[in-house]
Amino acid sequence: MKKRLLSLVLLAVLPLCPGAQEKEVKGDSVRIERIDSTDFPRIRAFAAVEDPRGEPNLSLVKGNFTVKVDTHDPVESLELAPFKMLEEPVHYVFFLSASGLMDGRPLTAQKSALLDFAANLREGDTLSACMVGETAGELFSYAGPLDIPEEAVQGITVSENQPKIFDTLVSGVRKVEKDRGEEKIGVRDRVVFVLISDGRDNENRYTLEQTGQILSDSGIPLYAVGLKTLSETSLSVLDELAVLTGGSYYYTPKADMIAGQLEKAVQQILMSYVISFKVKGVKGDDSYHQLMIQISEKDITSQSFRNFLARKSPFPRWLKIVLLALAVLLLAALILLVIFSRIRLRKRLGIGKRRCPDCKRRMRDDWEFCPFCRYLEPKKNKKNSKEESA
Repeated sequence: MKKRLLSLVLLAVLPLCPGAQEKEVKGDSVRIERIDSTDFPRIRAFAAVEDPRGEPNLSLVKGNFTVKVDTHDPVESLELAPFKMLEEPVHYVFFLSASGLMDGRPLTAQKSALLDFAANLREGDTLSACMVGETAGELFSYAGPLDIPEEAVQGITVSENQPKIFDTLVSGVRKVEKDRGEEKIGVRDRVVFVLISDGRDNENRYTLEQTGQILSDSGIPLYAVGLKTLSETSLSVLDELAVLTGGSYYYTPKADMIAGQLEKAVQQILMSYVISFKVKGVKGDDSYHQLMIQISEKDITSQSFRNFLARKSPFPRWLKIVLLALAVLLLAALILLVIFSRIRLRKRLGIGKRRCPDCKRRMRDDWEFCPFCRYLEPKKNKKNSKEESA
């Protein structure tokens, strides 16, 4: 009897214990990866939606999304499309680490993972590879899957250069901006940085916050693979940097897991949503504004916030209207000028309102015959030509 009573008490108490309760299942989460405000007030935002297991969710529709700018009313004319349906290229820029602690299996795993990644690139995507140092030591740039120099990758050896992650990434951003200006890649093409590192870093000119801001302003998210070498203490900086730039962080306790982590990153990149809309009530002032994207599904909501630069157009709307009106007036003036010049020419030749009864061309009053009918081929009558063809 006592054992039975004790069992009943345990059954009543155990559900109240924190360790015995089931974990609360959270819903999907949204992350704003990139904001393209080049054509402000038109904006394109790239958002990744992940389920509780971190898997991308592509089952949402436009009604699941709410978009606000500076907490104003939800934007109108919102358009939603999965990125993989747009057939737009992605330019991946890899940053590999070859410090002393990467010697051996960690460096070999990086090379193998990079080559495997290159072999699975989509048509139109490109791959660049750099080494982490004081600046981005470039191995190759914008190569397709068939143009990857495997010898250059396999020839990577341990370097004595100091690993300065922030300076290297900023150097990479400057190169991308230069390549955009030289039209090596499209101005609006999607560029993604992928960093493989153990997080160890020496003194940089740029801070964590400055580096995150520079990447965000350029619309470049960072997907960081944090490889554990000696300890995990240095890896937190990679997580923070990924969050600041709109990317994602992947903790990697073993070098053999690098390839698998890169596959997860690619899934998040390719299976994101592209949200296009026009901002109203916010002027382009070259200042930062806040974008909020919310998803709602089954009474569960998730929000993500990211700042963007409302770029001021070099040509205001009123100036565009004035220039268009002037262009129309100029075109009309040119047409009138041609008409008046022809009238003046006819007057100078003495050609009045008299017309040839046959070809209907204007003639001078003192002409005894029509030179047009005599010396030029006669005009074909449309009705006669149709009858002849019939």
